[in-house]
Amino acid sequence: MKILIVRLSSLGDIVLTQAFTSELRRIYPDSEIHYLTKQAFVGIVKLFGTVDKVLVYDKTLASHIAIHMQNYDIVYDLHSKLSAALISLFAMPAVIHRYNKARIKRQNIVRTHAKTGIDFTVRLYLSAFRSVEGYSIPKHLPIPRLNLPTAWSSSTTENIAKIILIPRLDNKLSIALFPGAAHQTKMFPLAKLREIIDYAKDRYHFFLLGSEAERPLCSSLAMSCPESCTDLCGKFTLADLIKVIGLIDIVITNDSGPMHLAAALGKPQIAIFGATHPSLGFSPMNSNARIVCKDLDCQPCSLHGGERCPLNHFNCMNQITAEEVLNAIRSLHQDSG
Repeated sequence: MKILIVRLSSLGDIVLTQAFTSELRRIYPDSEIHYLTKQAFVGIVKLFGTVDKVLVYDKTLASHIAIHMQNYDIVYDLHSKLSAALISLFAMPAVIHRYNKARIKRQNIVRTHAKTGIDFTVRLYLSAFRSVEGYSIPKHLPIPRLNLPTAWSSSTTENIAKIILIPRLDNKLSIALFPGAAHQTKMFPLAKLREIIDYAKDRYHFFLLGSEAERPLCSSLAMSCPESCTDLCGKFTLADLIKVIGLIDIVITNDSGPMHLAAALGKPQIAIFGATHPSLGFSPMNSNARIVCKDLDCQPCSLHGGERCPLNHFNCMNQITAEEVLNAIRSLHQDSG
């Protein structure tokens, strides 16, 4: 049997689909599994350990015809948008299965600011198996897992990454700090991050990480805390970044793609939620995770975050104290021995 999985973006969602691919491999152990995604995420899917071939999504007609020529038996559309629907049409006569995005349920969670709703998005992805005879979603959900890359992309990258090991010479633990997110209301204020760094500088060293777009954030933090921070933002490919996270002791993120990377590597982590909320199904699937969230009456106010607080107070983030995050750090430190 030849199977195609379609999920084009984004970083966190791609990581979460690894659990679906592992379950697919369990159900159809002898199948040939292909995964179609955007070029930026090919390296991640190659670390799943469950996919035979990763295909690069291209909007051209030739690319869609090439999909048709593959003669797939089944297509699992884990994106459920127009672009994915078009891909599915070209894959016919393959049988098409789509997952339940729970749009209405998520809209109601945002509308009512509910604190319960969806435990994990992985459960929604597994709904694509509802037509498999005798299948029921496991009581214990499969957990997304990534294999660490075996090598660095270059010797220069490897030398940069070795900087992360230096603080251990002073008996300090390393913390990867990702200050960015896709939207402003998902980002913990820089002033509070500076407080955390200042309080924790005697026991921890902070490595500032993120994409090219987040360089200004990291640069600002690094300039205000030069002795306790090292700015490595934008210096790694996605595959190298995964390898870097593997070297780190603790990871701190907002509700963002790197949060799911850390979870899929089983790293001790702190996830800070603002405009969004774990009830929407995006909390990290990681027993080593600590979630910091105020559970205000106005949370969640958005499914994916926005550029400003609709109530103009941003209390979901402003009311989180540096001490709360520091306590989460101390908890992880104690648990790690």
